[in-house]
Amino acid sequence: MAQKIPETCPKCDHPLTVDTISALYRCKHCGHTIPKPEESLEAAMARIRAKGTRPPVTLTTRGPVETRARSAFESGHDALWRENTAEALRSFQRAADFQPDFADAHLWIAKISDDPAVQRDHLESILAYDPGHSEALRLLMVMDGRLTPEQAAHADQDAAPEIRTTETPVGAATTPLLCPVCGGHLTVDEQNGRVKCRFCGHAGPLPARDDARADTLGVALLERKAQPVKWVIGERLLHCTQCSAERTIPAVKLSAV
Repeated sequence: MAQKIPETCPKCDHPLTVDTISALYRCKHCGHTIPKPEESLEAAMARIRAKGTRPPVTLTTRGPVETRARSAFESGHDALWRENTAEALRSFQRAADFQPDFADAHLWIAKISDDPAVQRDHLESILAYDPGHSEALRLLMVMDGRLTPEQAAHADQDAAPEIRTTETPVGAATTPLLCPVCGGHLTVDEQNGRVKCRFCGHAGPLPARDDARADTLGVALLERKAQPVKWVIGERLLHCTQCSAERTIPAVKLSAV
């Protein structure tokens, strides 16, 4: 009869994780390890027969894949189908070594590795070659806390978000452009990309937008697609920071002068 491995550490009751390299169940809290039980050949064959034929894997790599890289990749999925994660990791790594821009090899290493540093390294390797790789972006955004696993799963679907309309005006934050000479409000000439002060005549280039987290289009679209509800804003509420006056304008307007 096969040895039953507990889900929690028998010493500290924290969750156990599988160390695929050393074939151990390891507790990250106290360091306690439990050897992974060996499976007999007969039991392995019976398990493989019960699972049936491995389904094909769809590639996400843009461009051609070298024959030896594809062969190692398929060997990795054969090992994964046999539930041999350590062998699968080695095969996927060989595929990535044969062809460094083979996104799917990196992707599956990130999926089955239990080391966050390894996961991040391979996801970033994918994006270095293909910045718009949606699955790598989703997984990395989950690691960075920008998406929950549920939002990432929703972003992977083609379902349209639920449309809701706000019942009250939504507050809008605005940033005034002030003249560095006299402090007056600047007028923006969007066609020429310049600003001019109508009080003192100062003119200059349009200030660059200060955005410390400048996102790629792919990240922005995924964040939007991950939302199950799309709000339609009818009106915006503008608040004056100087006199506290408030004004309601249609949402399609950028300003009300």
